[in-house]
Amino acid sequence: MGFLSLANVALDPLYFGGDGSTREAFEVGLPVVSLPSAALGSRWTAAMYDLLGLDRASMPIVSSPEEYVRTAIDLAQNLEGKRDTVAAILLEASNKYLFHREDAVGAWERVLRDLVER
Repeated sequence: MGFLSLANVALDPLYFGGDGSTREAFEVGLPVVSLPSAALGSRWTAAMYDLLGLDRASMPIVSSPEEYVRTAIDLAQNLEGKRDTVAAILLEASNKYLFHREDAVGAWERVLRDLVER
């Protein structure tokens, strides 16, 4: 994760999705550009942004390959401090809504208890 903190932007892999790498990027406040598609794997990063409760329009979730490239370049160049703004919002929201969630622990506990009781 030390290398991630040196980057201005991360790219959600097209067609596969980031899951673990997105979580690691969010831990250091690194914006991840995502182009969700019909494939389940490509929607993990967008789902994590949704968990943060942030306005999708303000996050780097795009709808075309051209927008994916343009957004990545804009964030990498940090034009008008956009990357810094997104990173600050992302880091705060991630720590509040994505990490250290007790409700997720409770949900796993219920599933595992249910499986054991069967």
